[in-house]
Amino acid sequence: MFSLSYPQSAPTYEEAALAEQSYLDWERSEYEGLVQYVWRRRNITLAAVARSVIDEQLTPAEQTVIKKHWFEGKNCAQIAKEQGLNRSSVTRTLNKAMEKLETYLKYVVMYQQSLRKVRVLPLAVNRALTAAAAAERKGETVGGRIRRLRQGEDLSTCQLAFGVNMGEDRLLKIEDGQAEPLAGELARFAKFFGVSADELLFGKNKDS
Repeated sequence: MFSLSYPQSAPTYEEAALAEQSYLDWERSEYEGLVQYVWRRRNITLAAVARSVIDEQLTPAEQTVIKKHWFEGKNCAQIAKEQGLNRSSVTRTLNKAMEKLETYLKYVVMYQQSLRKVRVLPLAVNRALTAAAAAERKGETVGGRIRRLRQGEDLSTCQLAFGVNMGEDRLLKIEDGQAEPLAGELARFAKFFGVSADELLFGKNKDS
């Protein structure tokens, strides 16, 4: 009788850490349905692939332009002024970089969505870049860091508010700097995102 055999060796540290993170992601996803969770994770995965494409496949000029446009929120005129370039040259470089991104990400999106033709490719790439940009930004305030973490996880304010048992209006005020989170709220944010309170308060990373 045919039977499957599984490796008997213990999982590596990286495999165990990935399994633990997957479990934590699943555990804290009770505020959203399974389908919603899967689609959100797909977008985060696509964002990670997009960052790799930017770092490994784009020219230095394309990297600079796309990071300044997407990660720093600058338009072509601002980038041109900063770099001492012609605006039309910056626009061409940005368009070329986006074409490359769409080419490299096309088959990832097709696989994720089980499609033969990817009509939603530009939208998918834009969403991935938005998530990638959020993960790269450094918030200067507690609210800014919470917003960065939320956007990096591709969460809406409604989803995060539900996940940390908070009103959406209260969350928006915290993200906008109109209110500071209380100790209990800060603890819930830290637990939800799997970070320390220090990282939220002072911008320190987990290894600091």
